[in-house]
Amino acid sequence: MLAFWNSLNIRKKLLYSILSLSILLGLVSVVVSSISLTRAMREGLGLKAVSIASLFSESVKQGVDFGDTSSIETALNAIKDDKDISQALVIKVDAKTQQASVMARAKESKDEKFDVAPFVAGIMEVVNKAKPGQTVFEANKGGFVLEAVSVKVADAAQKAFVLVMANEKRVQESRNAAILTSVLVGLVMTALGFAAAFLLGNAIVKPLETITHSMRDIAEGQGDLTARLEVHGNDEIAQLSRHFNVFVGNIQGIVQQVIGISTNIASGSLQMAAGMS
Repeated sequence: MLAFWNSLNIRKKLLYSILSLSILLGLVSVVVSSISLTRAMREGLGLKAVSIASLFSESVKQGVDFGDTSSIETALNAIKDDKDISQALVIKVDAKTQQASVMARAKESKDEKFDVAPFVAGIMEVVNKAKPGQTVFEANKGGFVLEAVSVKVADAAQKAFVLVMANEKRVQESRNAAILTSVLVGLVMTALGFAAAFLLGNAIVKPLETITHSMRDIAEGQGDLTARLEVHGNDEIAQLSRHFNVFVGNIQGIVQQVIGISTNIASGSLQMAAGMS
């Protein structure tokens, strides 16, 4: 890997470095935004489910006391227009037998096939210790957020709670939208990185290439010692160009001196040859 990197010219090093950084930042943006958004929306969904369950625990108290399932179902059916809530149930637990049964559920259920039995068993472990209106159970399973709130029942031998099931469909849709947005932003960042690498390559590498070509021509004996590099600004490349011009000027002066000396020597040689003749 190091050998490959050392074999690249500056233009390619700039291009690969900026593109790699852009891709890395894009990936980090996708992951961070997805995790943060999902966590925040799940917490919000849980708070919403708790609030609804708490409201239901107050509105179904009389229905639970008198065994009026019709009034309970009427109260629970308030969720029918809420896209985030899939089901609401009132579950009654016999404190003596510890048997739980669904007393009533919303008729407008959007997820009839979801099995609440495994969660009822977990709720029963803590329901006897719960105070009226207290959240007794929270769970996240199979794309659902479950929140259970105890109901104040007149008969102390009985326990009841409201179980609200919130679905994560919109959470998942929002997360997917956020991922798509982050991917698009990442592509834009990559394109900008490519453009930046191209511009930096022209701004930095092109003057260096000009200096390199001039030095090569001088080294190979084909250089024009009267030519000078254009100097713009006062950055490192401008200073290098300025020093290069001074260097070439010195070489030109030396070459002119050598030519002058050679001319004098040639002239003297001719004179000596003429005198000897």
